Amino acid sequence: MHPQPPRWMDKLLALYCSAQRFEELQGDLHELYRYDQNKKGNAFAKRAYLWNVLKCLKPYAYNYKSHNEHHNKNTKDMIWKFLMLAFRRLTRQFSYSMINISGLTMGIVCFTFIYLYVSHELSFDQFHTKKENLYTTPFTWHFGDTTLPTARATSNVGPLLEQNYPEVQRFVRLTPMSKVVKNGDVVAEENSFVFTDSTFFDMLSFELIEGNPKSALVEPKSVILTEKMAAKYFGPNWNRGSLLGTTLQIGAEEEYKITGVAKNPPSNSHIQFDFLASFSTFPEMANISGFDNSAYLTYVELVPGANIDQLRSQITEDLKKGFNGELPIEIGLKPFNEIYLEYGMSTGVGPISNITTVYIFGGIGLLIIIIACINYINLATARSVERAKEVGVRKVMGAARTQLIGQFLGESVIITFVSVLMALALLYAFLPLFNNLAAKELDLNLLSDTQLPLFLVIIWLSVSFLAGVYPAFALSGFSVIGVLRGRFKNSSAGSMLRRVLVVFQFSISVVLIVSTIVIYKQLSFVNNKTLGYDKDLIISLPLDPQSRPQIELLKQQFEKLADVQATSVTGQLPSQISYESTLAIKEGEENRQLMRISYIDNDYVETLGLETISGGEMSITNTEAYEFLINESAAKFFGWTPEDAIGQRIKIWNSEWGNVVGVVKDFHFSSLHEKIKPLVLYNTEGEGFGRNNMMLRIVSDDFTATLKSIEDIWSKTVTHKPFEYAFLADKLDSSYEKEAHLSELISVFSILAIFIGCLGLFGLVSYTAYQRSKEIGIRKVLGASVGNIILILSKGFSRQIVVSLVIGITAAYFIMDMWLQSFEYKTTIGLDVILLSVIVTLGIALFTMSFKSIQAALLNPADTLRSE
Repeated sequence: MHPQPPRWMDKLLALYCSAQRFEELQGDLHELYRYDQNKKGNAFAKRAYLWNVLKCLKPYAYNYKSHNEHHNKNTKDMIWKFLMLAFRRLTRQFSYSMINISGLTMGIVCFTFIYLYVSHELSFDQFHTKKENLYTTPFTWHFGDTTLPTARATSNVGPLLEQNYPEVQRFVRLTPMSKVVKNGDVVAEENSFVFTDSTFFDMLSFELIEGNPKSALVEPKSVILTEKMAAKYFGPNWNRGSLLGTTLQIGAEEEYKITGVAKNPPSNSHIQFDFLASFSTFPEMANISGFDNSAYLTYVELVPGANIDQLRSQITEDLKKGFNGELPIEIGLKPFNEIYLEYGMSTGVGPISNITTVYIFGGIGLLIIIIACINYINLATARSVERAKEVGVRKVMGAARTQLIGQFLGESVIITFVSVLMALALLYAFLPLFNNLAAKELDLNLLSDTQLPLFLVIIWLSVSFLAGVYPAFALSGFSVIGVLRGRFKNSSAGSMLRRVLVVFQFSISVVLIVSTIVIYKQLSFVNNKTLGYDKDLIISLPLDPQSRPQIELLKQQFEKLADVQATSVTGQLPSQISYESTLAIKEGEENRQLMRISYIDNDYVETLGLETISGGEMSITNTEAYEFLINESAAKFFGWTPEDAIGQRIKIWNSEWGNVVGVVKDFHFSSLHEKIKPLVLYNTEGEGFGRNNMMLRIVSDDFTATLKSIEDIWSKTVTHKPFEYAFLADKLDSSYEKEAHLSELISVFSILAIFIGCLGLFGLVSYTAYQRSKEIGIRKVLGASVGNIILILSKGFSRQIVVSLVIGITAAYFIMDMWLQSFEYKTTIGLDVILLSVIVTLGIALFTMSFKSIQAALLNPADTLRSE
């Protein structure tokens, strides 16, 4: 074996020397090394070899650099040539290019809108710096056979947990109220008036523009208003001076001192407010020691690393001891950042959603972008015959498969890039419309939002890869000999994949069509269902403590109007009775049960048109007495027949005992998501707190004039509060607002998905007609009619559409049946839904196919056969 120089010297040479010359140069230097070693020894040979390597570095480095510059130049030229070829092909086949670009553009627009929606939903409450250590304390009441879970706790829970458990650092309570706010001539009833503890800004990351976050909510009758409210009550130039120390009139007489101005709460917060007032304003509310009234949303901040499961168990054990082994209540600990999507209970201070909606829209967005990619794959593989010879010639000329793959992927990248640019323009144009449909305030700002540009780049590259990878590998893998001999012309390469993809594509469209029809049918069912009372032509007027003394005078004045048929005062509107309390039915025994209750007056039954099964109307006169109306479900719950219920004794919480005077037929007093539950309606002349709404039944040919008369009476009688009204039917519709928005969004996305699918189908039919143009010409010469030609071109696709219908309807049935389970009272997915889905799908598909088929069938055979 010949002696070798040190390896690191060879590596140094290889680092600089071009690959083409390395072997030759290394051989010459090795010969010199062996000669020097034989003549002058090993040490001299190593030094001489190193010197020879160093002498060779400069010229060979120059040669290497020159070679790479040439190589890079060739690479750049090749890439530029590929881009120019791709661009020319796109412009030459303009209709094909526009179908692909339009489909991908619509897919990217839909997917991006859904991304904005989903990312906004998932971002809720993520801006709070202490979110990982914040928990809410939901309550669960247990009385007899009944259980009541609620998002709110009693007033004493926060102080109790802070005092007895070292893991709890601090707490904050929130309770929303409706207050009339006045400053000068500006007066309005505000429904986002929240009373809270002074720790609000210590725990939650809301920002103050003015004021001290530590002390702003310490003193009684202190109030913080948002920027929006500052502009409303102090004008658009409110920030030219300080509002600190100025006052607002709250209610009829009270003056609250402004101690701060807060930034408007972010739209991605489940806590929304216009005013924050100090909890210490009501010391009797802040210092309750017992478990009496769960009306306060309570959050606690735990020390980092606290053992949540252990703390929950300890709280439960301590509660059992305090209640002598029984557990009428449970105090939970729910993570703060799960409230919006996973809580499932209304907090009363802001919006609540659910994670299922996020999954639904995320899935729809993914399916739509897949449909758009399928269009590209189908059209690219359908054109494979046309491009087969191009591939064969390129391979003969020495093109490697990787170069061909790069070319086809490059075309995909260009088409997708154009689609992304067009999608951006459409996103900006249609964002207001989407916000209106989704009831959101989403923003599209590429400069301030660092995630959105990155998302669009990811979409560009991902869609380019997904849409282009199969055509690139399929087209680049053609056999050169077979292609150039013409054997590929009648090949069915890719046809099975195209059939599968068309079926998959239209199956998705069918699922969306069926879903839209079912949601619309359910909303129509909800709107038209008989509720057990007359909701039409009834308006409600909100009452506050200062207007309650004028109730009787208001009723007398309103009833003098010819168009007002009846008036009634109630605690909760009949479509929104949610308050629950405990009831006892046997004096001297602890047998309390939880049940829905609401205050009513003597005219409630007449105003709503309720049907009485037994007993009569209320006629309360004694200021200390209670009278009760119960529904059928309550009578069954207590084990009474409607006749036996009359005269039975009932007691609500710690109030006085009273008599049941009537039983009314069950009516829907909450949304149709819930089954009709037992309901107790009570009347007492001593009731003040429960009189929150006045209802008026109006029958008028001139509704506007009647409303003006009602407003005049209100303004003269209630001077501190502006006139406001709402239709009872509108209040009921608000219970299904989420379903309405869901229906509108799914309808829009269904239309777009069908449009994208039809673009692809149109492209395939167009290309099929182009491929078979000579066949069509021959058939027409031989006597085939236009109908025969249309049937021939549409037959294969029709079979795929039928398969799509079977798959799509089956999948949609199971999906929508699960959705309908959230309603106690629901429509059915009957034959009408299936037939309508079939008609819509077949109609759209046949129209799409027929348009191009008719055009092909009407061509002059002489034009198509001339080349033969």
